Amino acid sequence: LGAVTTGWMSVHKSLTSCVGIRISTSSLGDECSMAQVILTFFVAYGIVVGGSLSGGIGAFLTDKPPLLSMAQLADQLKIWGLVGALGGTFDSFLQIEKILMGNLTPVFKQLVMIVVAFLGAHIGTICVQWLIQVRS
Repeated sequence: LGAVTTGWMSVHKSLTSCVGIRISTSSLGDECSMAQVILTFFVAYGIVVGGSLSGGIGAFLTDKPPLLSMAQLADQLKIWGLVGALGGTFDSFLQIEKILMGNLTPVFKQLVMIVVAFLGAHIGTICVQWLIQVRS
């Protein structure tokens, strides 16, 4: 347990000093806290996995192949997982405009959130593909 705590503290210190990400589970107001990063990841993941599973049920009820439908839906829902996790607005992309003002911290934080949302949606797609594999 001591090694895990020491390892976590070193990750905390490196993220806080190098990146400026504040690790706090009580402060969701900070746009790039670790809690917000985790939430963004799982929202994107949940949109892809939940939408694919629900679509598979719908395909089954309409006499369409559910596994094929789930694979197609996972690919189609990846972009919506990204958009949904970022809040569905263009605020993330408008932060890039701040590069011209020389303030790179908000831009970096938004890029981290975009990458995390993409990873959540992509890993959700991989999980759905793993789930529907056919054993021969």
